[in-house]
Amino acid sequence: MVKTLTEQHPRTSAASIQARAQEAAVKYAEQQHRTRAMMIARTELSFAYNRGAYEGIKQAQDLGLMGAVVKIWSTSQGGNVCPECEALEGEEVGMDAPFFESRGLFKGDNLVPPLHPRCECAIVYQEVETRDVGGLKESYGYDELETDSSNDAEHVAEVNTNVNLSNIYSSEYKRKIDQVAESKAESRSILKASKEILKHRSGTFYEDLAYIKGRTLKINKSFDYYENGISACKENKSMRQMRKLAAPHTIIGVHNHPKSHVPTVKDFTSARDKKYRYGVVLCHNETIFKYSVSDDFWDVSLARAWLDNLEKSIYTKNEKTIKRYLRQLSEIGIYLEVV
Repeated sequence: MVKTLTEQHPRTSAASIQARAQEAAVKYAEQQHRTRAMMIARTELSFAYNRGAYEGIKQAQDLGLMGAVVKIWSTSQGGNVCPECEALEGEEVGMDAPFFESRGLFKGDNLVPPLHPRCECAIVYQEVETRDVGGLKESYGYDELETDSSNDAEHVAEVNTNVNLSNIYSSEYKRKIDQVAESKAESRSILKASKEILKHRSGTFYEDLAYIKGRTLKINKSFDYYENGISACKENKSMRQMRKLAAPHTIIGVHNHPKSHVPTVKDFTSARDKKYRYGVVLCHNETIFKYSVSDDFWDVSLARAWLDNLEKSIYTKNEKTIKRYLRQLSEIGIYLEVV
């Protein structure tokens, strides 16, 4: 540092050069300390979140509330997924089986993420056994939904995915769409997409996706879903072409959530990577979520934790905590509205 400053400022005294070098070194050290502190905090939060979820499932099994469960590795699916985590995407193992070789940190450090510092991965738990709890037969596992359609009525009884279409066609629901849209034309297009999607998917566990583009507000609708019939939707070929030809942040993405839960981290990463202007989630219970995300990096572990808490707050109708978690999400670049 002293040598560089001397070459750049030959007329500056040696004492001034030394002072500048020391000041720069102090600033650099402070920056490194902040960066390392943030890295440690994010990594420890990931440890706590993933380990807590794992232990919760284990306790439910010990109490006889859950049957056999498999763990599925899930990345954030953003642009910053490392090759090691990408290789584990979708990897399915038993509850007590490791995902990778132990690093010797503590017993069971390879059962759940993080795989490395700043890791954003999490685990999807899927119950693969039927349990009889308190005389009520409960079937778990999305594979059953795909392979045995006769069970659909049973699942709908557990989580009502039927849509009250008379309410969707009401003036009250139109006013909710007006709160979401940013122009009258957008409101008309979002309402049209909402009616078509919710009518099509009422009583099912599947999702549809619509794109509304630019001034023409063209709607393309997808009836596709990912493997195993998991409640998810994807763009079709024409939608993909429409998005690629569009300028960034001009597409509005609209899709439904049959179980009426809050938007997921994958919804946010999709909106970020596909550069939505904003996204809309249509819940089958008539709740509507509007969301947009910052292009800057945001902490996935924090997002998952706060979304879990937001879901609980919405269920208990605690307006105070709803506002708090919405504010906290905005601080990490996720802007979410509940209508």
